[in-house]
Amino acid sequence: MTDIIQPFWAIPLLSVVRLNYRDIMGYCIVIFLVYLVITTGAFFLSPLLF
Repeated sequence: MTDIIQPFWAIPLLSVVRLNYRDIMGYCIVIFLVYLVITTGAFFLSPLLF
């Protein structure tokens, strides 16, 4: 999850497509929130399933 909050993977990608960090940050926050809900749900349901 921390790779979505601080996307160091995006630094080379941003230089290739000539975008600013602010251009993708909104998308990263949305993906982070969705991923957070899915991961939290999986951790809460895993003791019930196993």
